[in-house]
Amino acid sequence: MRTAPSRRALRPLVAATAVSLLLAACATGGTDEPAGDATSAAASGAFPVTLTSAFGETTIESEPTAVATVNWGNHDVPIALGIVPVGFAKATYGDNDTDGVHPWTYEALEELDATGDALPELFDETDGIPFEAVNNTAPDVVLAAYSGLTEEDFTTLSQIAPTVSWPEFAWGTNWKDMALINGEALGRKAEAQALVDDVLAQIDDALAERPDVEGKTVAYTWIDPADPSTIGVYTPLDARVQLLEDLGMQTAPSVVELAGDTEEFFVNLAAEQADTLSDVDVLVTYGDDTTLATLQADPLLNKIPAVARGSVVVVPDGDPISSATSGPTVLSVPWALDAYLDLFPAAAAQVGGPAPPHPGRRPPPSGGGRRPCGVDARSGSPRACWRCCSPSSRRSRSAHASSVRPTSSPGCCTPTRPTSRRPPCARASRAPSSACSSAPRSASAARSCRA
Repeated sequence: MRTAPSRRALRPLVAATAVSLLLAACATGGTDEPAGDATSAAASGAFPVTLTSAFGETTIESEPTAVATVNWGNHDVPIALGIVPVGFAKATYGDNDTDGVHPWTYEALEELDATGDALPELFDETDGIPFEAVNNTAPDVVLAAYSGLTEEDFTTLSQIAPTVSWPEFAWGTNWKDMALINGEALGRKAEAQALVDDVLAQIDDALAERPDVEGKTVAYTWIDPADPSTIGVYTPLDARVQLLEDLGMQTAPSVVELAGDTEEFFVNLAAEQADTLSDVDVLVTYGDDTTLATLQADPLLNKIPAVARGSVVVVPDGDPISSATSGPTVLSVPWALDAYLDLFPAAAAQVGGPAPPHPGRRPPPSGGGRRPCGVDARSGSPRACWRCCSPSSRRSRSAHASSVRPTSSPGCCTPTRPTSRRPPCARASRAPSSACSSAPRSASAARSCRA
């Protein structure tokens, strides 16, 4: 049985779309023409449309009638606009009933009578985009505004149909821009804007009920409980971080500094330098009921003031709330809004409270290539790491590797062979497996599995 934090949250989106349909009908001057036909006519008048992505321009000559989407969440845009895609990516993370469709998407499809035998084709992207399956749906457009497409992916998809890709950064398109870009590709940018405005209004209402949340500085992290020697810190360009800013919070200056000019959605921070995050009011991470105690018991991680005083928001790993907010969409945000925000007040209330004293921030080591990392604080054994482990080397990191991953040595990281810009695994193992998911979650095993 599907349960939602707020089933009613989807209703305003449906209403917003209906209003757009009525406005479109009025604009055409027709009184007998059905609203859907009027909107289709208005959309047809928007073509041809040309969109620019990181891989160049894509021109869509006429209104699409068979819409396919790939990678995380793009399908929610046409569905929210009343268009049933011919196919979209199968959900493998945060899908509790394992039917391949997230609950907020399923509810919207129910509104369109597109479940059961009418359910669109689900693309299994565990091992990459299944181009043959996409081609078999005979799309006349492929939407991927929020994605990690490589140029090769883009080229192959473009041979199937005009393809809309990410505009600037892989996995860096926020939910608002995803809606507007994909909406424009469908000739319905104005309707997409109405959906965005409606969700923003819902956010304002939700924040008014939780005034203590606004203005807090945050860092969104992934810390592997099996290897806490590296903290994965999501950068300001990541969609989940941008969602926190939409929810009235501010990315901590230390996170902005760590990110530097990287084009990646995360950076790695050695646990020995955990107190770099001393300006963080609230630390957000994935885990379960044991996570806070585990972090506080770690002698290095407990140097983060937010951890020491308990200002930690633990997003339930693998839960629909986690998937709804890891790759937020115009449908998932209102679905999860109340339940997600309810995770924050208790952590925010601890801000300003007492915390154990901790050492001042150590200056990062200098030098190039491999550098000594000193003695491991847990094992007492010597360690050596790539400079990418150091927050001072974020530019070096992007210069000699497009991704990093932890090695078997605690706290170390080494460059991986550049691969496609894919979101990593969502499971605690951080290793490629059938448990890998389309949620761009883990920062500690970059690109180890396909969405």
